[in-house]
Amino acid sequence: MSRIFDFLLAFSIYYHTFLIVRLAIKVKRLEYLFYALGMFSFSLIFVSNYIDYAFNHFGYVFDETLLQDWSSVTGIALILSGLAYLIYDSKPPFARFPMSLSYLPLLIIPAYYFAMNTLVLKDWLISIYQGGALIVAILMSSALIRKKLDYIILLIGYLIIAAAYVLHWYAISLHESSDWIWKSFLIAGMFILFHGFNKLETPEEEAETGLANPYSNYHQ
Repeated sequence: MSRIFDFLLAFSIYYHTFLIVRLAIKVKRLEYLFYALGMFSFSLIFVSNYIDYAFNHFGYVFDETLLQDWSSVTGIALILSGLAYLIYDSKPPFARFPMSLSYLPLLIIPAYYFAMNTLVLKDWLISIYQGGALIVAILMSSALIRKKLDYIILLIGYLIIAAAYVLHWYAISLHESSDWIWKSFLIAGMFILFHGFNKLETPEEEAETGLANPYSNYHQ
């Protein structure tokens, strides 16, 4: 069951990564590109079992845990950079900080090197990084609702992903026996998030005529 949901989750991440890249190119928003790269990095966590199997089949040694840790840290850093760009873009031009500061969260990646050999510390750091990214995302979505009501969709998506985060890190017995539950929350949250991103970038005239299906343009 766990490997099946790993596959479904990886497929969902790859599919929505592709859609977000298409959306980023269409609307020319760096924020979405950061999200897509972060999601791709996270996807390596859920296919690491298959990569490990492939390496072992050919007689090579592969550290599955190392890939999972670095993929998680890199994904968090990229998504935090996307959120930093959202903060930058949401401010009026005269109040914006230098755009280069949006890249500061990427420093998390080299900084993690100094904690990677300490088991308790590295898990604690990854948990804090993920929780911090979710808190920023939830607060930003809540604050921007007054600017555009469609941010409610993003807020719902982030709250569902936050539920997956809590189940994964703090419901220990559930994580060990029924991890498909938090993975299901994560899949649902990603689906809602992409729908929200697409809704934000859909002109009101197009939405009113019923052409705002976020998946319709990607099956042709």
